Amino acid sequence: MDEHRIAYLQLIQTLMNSPNGTEKEILANHSELVDAGLIQIIEAVAARMTQEGNNNTAHRLQNLAQQLKQALTQTTTHQDNQDNRQQAYLQVIEALLQCPKQEKEEEILNANPNLVDAGLVQTINQVASQLKERGASNEAKCIIK
Repeated sequence: MDEHRIAYLQLIQTLMNSPNGTEKEILANHSELVDAGLIQIIEAVAARMTQEGNNNTAHRLQNLAQQLKQALTQTTTHQDNQDNRQQAYLQVIEALLQCPKQEKEEEILNANPNLVDAGLVQTINQVASQLKERGASNEAKCIIK
């Protein structure tokens, strides 16, 4: 049995022995184990508990697995949205860097009002810093102005 699986089983044992309502704290203390693999093992243990007639524990584990699935799905969706937004920021910055006149810059920003926010400003500053490090100070000044 691999170390990860043993850690999952130990965590599940801790969860089964803990009072109701303490699961979030226990999982937060073992966040490095909270992933799809843990959910899979929880479901397997719950199925075994059902076979053994330990329905209360099985039901508790099934509920926990469902909650973890929802949380992981939300986290993944949030991360995907952040990645998509970051990519959109970079596309706007790329357009601004290729823009010869200030009027065109305003057009670009006006065409993307949903992206003109603190995140864009932060990304512009990060890109400008990277450009300066590469010796492209003129380009950095262009997008910071």
